[in-house]
Amino acid sequence: MLRKITLMLISIFLLSFLTYLIIYSVPGSFYDRGLLSGVSKERIEALGNCSSDSVIKSYGAWLSFAVRGDLGDSLEYKRPVMVVIGDKWVETFWLSAFALAAELILGILISICIVRFRKKRHIWGIYNFAVALLLSVPVFVIAILLRKFFSYDLRVFPFSGFKTVDSGLYGIGEYMDVLFHLILPGITLALASMGGFIKLMTASIADEMERQYITYARARGFGQWQLIIQFALRNARIPLWWHIINSIPYIFGGAIVVEKIFGIDGLGNMAYSAAMARDFPLLMGYTFIFGTLVVICNGLSDTIYRKVDVRIRED
Repeated sequence: MLRKITLMLISIFLLSFLTYLIIYSVPGSFYDRGLLSGVSKERIEALGNCSSDSVIKSYGAWLSFAVRGDLGDSLEYKRPVMVVIGDKWVETFWLSAFALAAELILGILISICIVRFRKKRHIWGIYNFAVALLLSVPVFVIAILLRKFFSYDLRVFPFSGFKTVDSGLYGIGEYMDVLFHLILPGITLALASMGGFIKLMTASIADEMERQYITYARARGFGQWQLIIQFALRNARIPLWWHIINSIPYIFGGAIVVEKIFGIDGLGNMAYSAAMARDFPLLMGYTFIFGTLVVICNGLSDTIYRKVDVRIRED
């Protein structure tokens, strides 16, 4: 355990250093773009000279504050980075949580049906084509198609936003309004990552259906649906846990493309605006937090995988 924690800390350190090096090596700055009106040329040159220290020195100064929870101040929002991220996190959380729930429910149901009818050649052909399509189509294409068809043509769902502005709704009405706005972007995110999850779950359930205990259960008179749901699905939960844990960083990280297309003011949209505005402190803080979550969740998924799978634990 100590070795794993040490490796995780080293990974986080290297990740933060490389991210800092890349971000602050990008040409241009927040001040060069003229985003601060009234700033004199001499002041801009002075600010440029202040940031011209060596990368090692400036990174060391940033890291000394970062370990204490201070990621600096956003140049665009004029507030601490942690405060800005905290304000933007709510919309990203609900969007990603809705997308993850939709992906798990739809993915498991589809996987069960595929395994149940896998001996039918046309079903298996449709499955392979659908998975390949989901894995290859970019997320922005899915977003644009869904938005055009359901929002522009049919006018079933809202065109953009997280909730209706000045709707006067409160209580359950307000929650339903938010849920209504999350359907299209949530389904978009779910479809974008569902192909890999369905492929993983289908293979895991199909593998369990070949086990000896399934043969014994079939001999005792259990039907095919019972064998899949009651026995095989329960023992095929390892990929499910792995997928849920590794999806946690994206709940905090946001989906830049989807949030931008659907006009959701979350972390993804914030990161895009920070990159365009050259707000490097905010972009560095966002990338550092997101990367740290990825490293931690990868370590947790490996640990839980070993706890859940008895075959690995016994090795």
